[in-house]
Amino acid sequence: MTLPLSLAEAGEIVTRVLAVRGPLTSPALLGVLGAEPALRGLDPHTVLEGVVDAEAMPAVARLPDGRWCHLPALFDGRCVTHRLTQDEARHGFVPVFPDLAVMLCIGDALDVDEGLAVVYPDHDQAELARLGIPAHLVPANGAILLRDGSVPARRLHAGDLICLSFDETGVVIEPARRVVAFPPGAAPALASLVHRHPDGDLEVEDAALALCAAEPELFVGPMPPFSELIAEVGVVQHGALLLPPGTDLRRWQAVRRADWIRRTYGVSVDDAHAVGALAAQYEEFLDVLDAADDLRDSDGPSTVGARAIADGKPGPLAAAGQEGDPDAWAQALRDAARGAVPRLADPGVALALVAETLGTADGWAPVALGVLADSLGEVLAPEPDPDVVAALDWLRGRAYERLGRVEDQQEALDAARSVSPGWPPVLADLAHLASDRGHLGEALDLARAAKFPADDPLMVLLTHLAAVPVRELGRNQPCWCGSGRKYKVCHLGRETLPLEERAIWLYQKAGAYLDRGAWRELLLELATERSIHLPGGLLQGLQDPLVADVALVEGGGLAEFVQVRGSLLPDDERLLAEQWLLAERSVWEVEEVRYARGLRLRDLRSGERVEVRERTASRMLKPGQLLCCQVLPAGETWQLFGGAEPVTLRDRDELLALLDAGSEPVELVTALSRRFAPPVLQNTDGEMMLLCELTARVPDPAQAVEALDARFERDDGPGEEPGTTIWRALVDRPNGRVVHATMRLTGQILVIETNSPQRMSAALDAVAEAVPGIEVVQDRRQRPGEALQTGAGAGHDDGPSLDPEELAAFLGEAVAGWEAAWLDDSIPALKGLTPREAAADPTRREDLVRLLDSFPQDEHPGQMSARRLRAALGLG
Repeated sequence: MTLPLSLAEAGEIVTRVLAVRGPLTSPALLGVLGAEPALRGLDPHTVLEGVVDAEAMPAVARLPDGRWCHLPALFDGRCVTHRLTQDEARHGFVPVFPDLAVMLCIGDALDVDEGLAVVYPDHDQAELARLGIPAHLVPANGAILLRDGSVPARRLHAGDLICLSFDETGVVIEPARRVVAFPPGAAPALASLVHRHPDGDLEVEDAALALCAAEPELFVGPMPPFSELIAEVGVVQHGALLLPPGTDLRRWQAVRRADWIRRTYGVSVDDAHAVGALAAQYEEFLDVLDAADDLRDSDGPSTVGARAIADGKPGPLAAAGQEGDPDAWAQALRDAARGAVPRLADPGVALALVAETLGTADGWAPVALGVLADSLGEVLAPEPDPDVVAALDWLRGRAYERLGRVEDQQEALDAARSVSPGWPPVLADLAHLASDRGHLGEALDLARAAKFPADDPLMVLLTHLAAVPVRELGRNQPCWCGSGRKYKVCHLGRETLPLEERAIWLYQKAGAYLDRGAWRELLLELATERSIHLPGGLLQGLQDPLVADVALVEGGGLAEFVQVRGSLLPDDERLLAEQWLLAERSVWEVEEVRYARGLRLRDLRSGERVEVRERTASRMLKPGQLLCCQVLPAGETWQLFGGAEPVTLRDRDELLALLDAGSEPVELVTALSRRFAPPVLQNTDGEMMLLCELTARVPDPAQAVEALDARFERDDGPGEEPGTTIWRALVDRPNGRVVHATMRLTGQILVIETNSPQRMSAALDAVAEAVPGIEVVQDRRQRPGEALQTGAGAGHDDGPSLDPEELAAFLGEAVAGWEAAWLDDSIPALKGLTPREAAADPTRREDLVRLLDSFPQDEHPGQMSARRLRAALGLG
């Protein structure tokens, strides 16, 4: 007897096949799956794609040659070794790459972490400090700590060989006392493998696994470390990658980086190489600063002594993985950077360099950028291009900005403008400084000179604010100041707007700081979460106002903006921003709407009521709706910022609890983005609706009729097809009997139909018990909406054989059952009351109305109708 399978069950079958047969090509694997009795009637391609997409085979991987393999079987009985350096023996850690990469790969597949404590210098600084391990000694791609019952650090010496293997308890780490040589075919196999991947896309762990498949004796018993085999063949290792012998690593890195820069920033190939060369010199300075910081345990970045440090010996980057004289390599970096300096005159090149260097970096990053600008300034030609000089001053200004030294930034930008008055990046940064200071006219003039696009957010806002009359005077009336000139030529656009008009300007200033600061990583993470169900994808997520608002409020961006650039703000705006820091996001109920003017809102967390000035939202909202938003003071008014997210009644309490607990930024965006997820139809048992049709062959039709009669209820009603017998599997529920499955027998062919996989599994179990020896011929499944759209009919290969009328009737019957059950079901959004109880309770009727308003109002097959539910509850 065979059963329809879940993805997990299908994944177990694929895993078992590979464990028994060893690595297989895709055609070979598909051929074996097609002959598997449990998968008979199913398309093996679909099965394999499904389990891969669902990650239902954690212990299965693909080798570089395309073959599928079972990792535990491939590595069974094998071990890896590593020869300790002096630093590793002293501090008790082992780099992951290259020797232990395959061990970590298989450990992840088996979900084994006993004895494997992996640390990274960027993420585990506190743990490394606790253990007394200098962070700069640990490779960026991780190291395994030797602790917790493994080889004691005090017994380790430089040159010792340690061995890692698996047993039933997890990872075993022990000294390698007897070492055997590599099998003779290992070196040629590695050389051939690397030469087949000349572009450098061969990862260390993939190479080790491929060698295990090619050489059954490799790593069986302690052998020299994998790194020594790599060195024997002459392969070049770069981090987690292996490159062909003779690869010029510096050139390979430069080409790869330039290609990434070209594609990311849209610059030419030559400009991309220039940005790469300048960024490499910056990273050299950054390495020196970071190493010196580790050695003297500095409290934080400072410009004091930074130049002296940068003028010292080359940092770790220059020496790491490089052949030849480190001083010569440092000189090569400087020569390449000097050759790239003229290209900084192009604003696109300068902007790409800042994105590549500062980006999301912190610590010494701005100091290193300033040192780079200083070092490049010293090698300029006697009569340099003014745009290049301006670019170097602009780079210094960006470094000062990241350090929070805005007055020094202003000085650097003024110097840049004095030599190149029209260089756009300088004008753009000056426009932002003028905007932050509240100098409306100056900011608008600078933005226009910098050629801001008409749809740039700052340009749009400045243009709007400049057109807002401050006083109730006509443009052609005498100015209020007594100058005798007309208002439009005297003070219109040149006087201070009321604070309530400038509040949106202040909010935009904080948002612009996010785009220019080290917040891009958080913004990208939030936008990714927001865009999961949006049709526009990541771009739409980045443009969504909720993303920037959560980064400002819950992410801490507003607090940093006030700290770094608060000194630029007008006094009343700075006080207002500090007030905003005290506000919290909440769920608000719309109590009153004044069309195109404002709203009265009630905070469901505190009960506070506020009158909000809001022209746009008041055109779309109605009393009773719930919103999650920031309501902030703005002079004499309250205003909404960052968008107002609608909240359904069923989500209200969960969201309030999340806000009360102090939600993390990503967690909050996830919760507020669920409303974009497509609706999931469910049956009366709460299972996802999926129309399932299974066709089976019975060995003895007469015996099957007798057995099914004894087990299920026969349907002898009118309309029964000639020669077909129908049974229904009925289940008792509080609201009556529910049909869980329908069985149709015609000759030897038995068709079982259900509306969920769970019901199909239960029905098939019952049928198999009643009728031994049945054989599954076909198993088809389809979503209800898809079935209606495609008009799946008898014999249709994409879904169950229900004609549209039969399917519509089926869905109508199901929906009627859902609606009847819902009316008497306990609903969490109604505090556990049933809809009938809430309709009869004056204190809960309003909640019930809100809940029904949150349902889709358009009626479609397979969907509960808010109209019918209102009628059943007497709500009109």
